[in-house]
Amino acid sequence: MILIFLLLISFFHISFCKKSSSASTTTERPADAISTTIGDITGHKLTFAEGSVTEYLGIPFAYPPYGKGRFLPPEPLNGKQWEGTRKFSTIANSCMQVFINDSFEGYEFTNPKKNISEDCLQLNMWVPQNKDGSTVVFLFGDSFLFGSPSLDFNNGSVLALKSKAIIVNLNYRLSIFGFAYFGEDSWVKGNMGLLDQQVGLKWIHDNIEKFGGEKEKITLYGSSAGATSVTAHLFSKNSTGLFKRAIVSSGAITNLWTTSNQEEAYNHSMNVARVLKCSDDKRSEDEDKRILEVMNKGRNENNKMTLNDINNITRIILCLQNKTTEEILTVVNGIYNETFHGEYNETDNTFSIQAPQIYPFVPIDNDTVFFEGLFWDKYSKKEFKSKIDVIFGRTQDDLAYLMPFTLLNPKCTFNSTLQEKTRKEGKKDDKHNRCLLNEADLEPAAELIGGVMSFSGNFSNRLVEIYNKTNEHVEDERRPRSQVAKMMSEFFIHCNLSQFADDYYKATKDNNKKVYFYEYRKRSVINPWPKWMGPMHTWELEPIFGYPIRHPELYKRNTQQKTIETNAQTTTTAPNVTYEQLFSNITMLQIGNFSNLGVPGKDWHKLNGTNKLGLVISGNLNELKYTDIIIERCGKLTKLIDEYKKKTKEDMKKEEEDLKKQKEQKKKKN
Repeated sequence: MILIFLLLISFFHISFCKKSSSASTTTERPADAISTTIGDITGHKLTFAEGSVTEYLGIPFAYPPYGKGRFLPPEPLNGKQWEGTRKFSTIANSCMQVFINDSFEGYEFTNPKKNISEDCLQLNMWVPQNKDGSTVVFLFGDSFLFGSPSLDFNNGSVLALKSKAIIVNLNYRLSIFGFAYFGEDSWVKGNMGLLDQQVGLKWIHDNIEKFGGEKEKITLYGSSAGATSVTAHLFSKNSTGLFKRAIVSSGAITNLWTTSNQEEAYNHSMNVARVLKCSDDKRSEDEDKRILEVMNKGRNENNKMTLNDINNITRIILCLQNKTTEEILTVVNGIYNETFHGEYNETDNTFSIQAPQIYPFVPIDNDTVFFEGLFWDKYSKKEFKSKIDVIFGRTQDDLAYLMPFTLLNPKCTFNSTLQEKTRKEGKKDDKHNRCLLNEADLEPAAELIGGVMSFSGNFSNRLVEIYNKTNEHVEDERRPRSQVAKMMSEFFIHCNLSQFADDYYKATKDNNKKVYFYEYRKRSVINPWPKWMGPMHTWELEPIFGYPIRHPELYKRNTQQKTIETNAQTTTTAPNVTYEQLFSNITMLQIGNFSNLGVPGKDWHKLNGTNKLGLVISGNLNELKYTDIIIERCGKLTKLIDEYKKKTKEDMKKEEEDLKKQKEQKKKKN
C-alpha cells in the first residue's frame, strides 16, 4: 500500500541557512530594560490607535542544540548570558525543516521565509501596554515536520493589543532533530521537541512577572501538532504548574498519526543513519580515541568519557552529529517516500516497503524523559498530571484539503497554477480542481485511509458502510466528496479529539474545572484553496491572530456587502473588510477573556452531565448554534478500528480471500 500523504513530499525541498544573531548589545542600561534570568533586554515598541505593544523577538531560552547538542535534550540557559543590555528585535530563527517548494499562496502562509537554523530554541513575545496579567503561549502546528513561531500569519502583536494578554510564540525542534530515537540506553531518548517546549514554558513561568504577567494566568494554546503537544503536556509531571489553562485546536495526542512506538522510532532513526553511512561499526581504536578527544573537549576530569563508553550507537550518534543539516534533511526527505521505507538494502542503498506510517518523526509513546512511562497506560487510567480549564475545538473540514494529495485519484487533483489563475480572474474553481468523485471512489479512499494503520481485509467495505449511512444534506454531485472529507477528518482528528475532550471533562469534573468545546465553520474570504475544501485546518488562526486587522489590504477585493448584527438593536452593512475585522475582534476578545478569567464568553456553555454541546463558530455573528461534541459515527468508527487493531495479518488475509470468493460467486449469478 502506498503511504498516505506521500504526494505532499513531492513539493518539498531542503532549506537551511547559517544561524543569525537576533540581538544587539549596549553597555548603558535603557529605562525600559527588563531584567530576566538570562540578562537585561529591551524590545521594539509598536504604536496603535488603541495603545502600544512592545515586541521582544528571538529571545533564547536554551543553548543552541547543534554540534554535540544535536538530537540531545535541551540545555536551559544558566545565569546571565551577556553584559549590558540586549535589544531583541529580529524574529526567532525557525528550526531546521523541509518546506514546500511552490509559490502558491496557500503554501506561502506556512513557509518560513528566512533565518532557518539549528540555533532555534528561541521565542517571540508581544507585551501590550494595557494588560490584564494573563499570558497566552502559542505552539504552532504542521505535523512536527515544518512550521515556525515567526510566521506573519501567527504574529501576536494585534492579538496582544486586543486581548490584553501577553502573547508568546514558542519554538521547538522538528522532524529527526526533535524526535530521533536511538534507545533508552543511548543519549537520544526521543521527544526532544516536547522537552524544548517544556524548557521554554519553564523560562516563561520564571520570567513572565518581569514583563507584567502573572504566573497563575498562563494559557498554553496549540493548533494541529501544537494541540497534540498541549494534550501531551497534560500527562507530563514536569509540565505541571507551568500553565493554568489550555486551548486545544484540531489535534490530540490520541490521534492516530501523532505518536509512534519505540521500535518504529528507532527504525526510522537507524534508516537515516544507514543511508548516511553512519551505521558502520568497523572503527579502529585510533578512531575511537579521536572521537573521545572531541567529546571530552571542555569536560572536567570527573565527567570525561572512556573508550568503554564508545559503543556502536554512540558512534552512530556522533557520526550524525558531524553530518551537515543538508545531508540529514535530504535523507529525511527520502524517508517520507516509499522507496525509503522498510528493510535496508545495502546493495542499492534503499529500503523495502514496510507498514505505512503517516509521519515517521513524531513523539514516542513510551519514554523516560517526558511521559516517564507508556502514555497509553496513563491515558487509560486518566492520569492527567495537570487538571486545568480547557477549550477543545475542531474545524468543520479539517482534512479536506489533503484529499487531492492522498487519494491518488485523477478525478481529485490540485493544480496550484490553475488555481491562482482562476482566483485572479475572479472565476469559479476550475473543474480540474473541484474533486468530483462518485460512489465508486469511496472504497479506494477507504483502503488508503485504512492502510495507514495497516488495515486490510473487509475494513474498507465496513468503513464505507458507516459513511454511506450518513445523512448528507448536500446535492448528489458533492455527496461522495463530502463523505470522503468527513471520513478523513474524523478518522485522523475529530473522533479521537472529541473523545479526549469528554474523557478529560469526566476526569476533572470533581475539581470544578471548566471544559468548553467549539466547532469552527467559517471559511476565510482570502483562503486561496478551492472553495469545496470548506473551513480548513488551522485557518481559525486567521481571525485569532488579527490577520484582517494587520492586513486589511488583502480583504478589499472582497467588496460585497454583508449584514452585521452586533446585537438585537443594531444592524449595519459594510464591505467584507469591516466584517472580517469585527469577527477577528470578537475572537481575540474571547481568547483574552478565557486566558484572564477562564470564561471565553456568555454564549459558551461548560460541559456538564447533561450538556455535551459545543459552540458553533460561523460567519454569521448573530447566529447562535451548538453541536454535539461526540459525532454519532465516531462510536461505530472507534469500534471498527479497535476490532481491526486486534486482528492479525492472517486474519485480514483470510477476509480478503473470502471477499474475493464472494465477488466471484456474485459474478457467476449475474
